[in-house]
Amino acid sequence: MHKASSTKCLTALKVPPLLRVERHRSEPLPHLAVNLFSPTNDKDKFENTALQINGKVRDLKLVYSASYLVRNVEQTGDYTNYARGVYASYYQCTGLNGTPSGGTCYSPKSSWQDTEKNTHQSHELRLSTPDDWRMRGIVGLFYEQFVIVDDTNGCTRPCRHVRRVTTNCFSNVEPVSGAFSSRSGERGDNTAFIDNFQRTSIRRRFSVQWILTSSRKL
Repeated sequence: MHKASSTKCLTALKVPPLLRVERHRSEPLPHLAVNLFSPTNDKDKFENTALQINGKVRDLKLVYSASYLVRNVEQTGDYTNYARGVYASYYQCTGLNGTPSGGTCYSPKSSWQDTEKNTHQSHELRLSTPDDWRMRGIVGLFYEQFVIVDDTNGCTRPCRHVRRVTTNCFSNVEPVSGAFSSRSGERGDNTAFIDNFQRTSIRRRFSVQWILTSSRKL
């Protein structure tokens, strides 16, 4: 069962519509450095189990190999640079109607949260003849399943939702009815968008190889 992250989007900060900006001399950042305005963290845990069994079926050699991986990732990142781009007013202002004085703008500080669960399992079975047989062969079966469940929340919505208000603010977002969702119901007041999906990849293989060697000895 996929467990959703308990991390919630931060509340947007309201600022005056016409904010006076004072110019300051900028200083270059050191090499490989960035300015962040929201907490950033990454919790990555995994468990990996592998098994191999060697045996025989009469004269034939039997090998079975299996592995199982579970990985859980919780990430939080700064998204402020996204709210300061070409469409900045869409992410940090409401009710502008083409005039800055007619709306309300909020702090561009924003973030995103992502919860991801990966499971990966593989199984392989090989049956082979002895090395001293003139006709030698290998029969193999292979199965692999890879599942990713991802839940991303973009915390860029400036205004808090009030059910009685129908203008100047988006309603709370929630998964589309009938679509896959690892976490049902409305998201937080400051969640602007969600990206919740499951991706499954399955591979099956059957292989037969044989070779006929000469019985002639030098």
